[in-house]
Amino acid sequence: MKRVIVVSASVLALLAGPSVAAQAAQPSTKPASDTATVCDVSGATVVKGLTDFMKELDKAGAAATSGDISTSQASVKQSGTMLIDLAGKLRKDVETAQSTELKKAVEDVAKEMEIQGGNLSGDLASVQNFNSKRIEDLSEKVNEICTR
Repeated sequence: MKRVIVVSASVLALLAGPSVAAQAAQPSTKPASDTATVCDVSGATVVKGLTDFMKELDKAGAAATSGDISTSQASVKQSGTMLIDLAGKLRKDVETAQSTELKKAVEDVAKEMEIQGGNLSGDLASVQNFNSKRIEDLSEKVNEICTR
């Protein structure tokens, strides 16, 4: 469980970029049309989404530790749903981006989030099998585009 949380934090840092922390509490509801703004908006979306995702995984871990397996399984499944929802929000954030390179990079991250979120089936073993390496690798491309 801790590995997933540590990895999620690194994904959060990669996608969020340096200017997003201050905006995390106020993600925009409108997609932007220029790369810098799109990066800020999608970064804020990631900060919020992964923070919520990690909180849900924490709930799963706490419930499992206390022996409440059904609550733990429900939280694992909910965390997967949250990751899938985050993928959709990222797509929305970049839909009007002028940079096709940024759109493709975010789409690649979103696809992998959907895959990994779908693998969090509620079974506690699915957390152990959660593979964020691909999300991290794809996020590096987004970060590269956003920090040019």
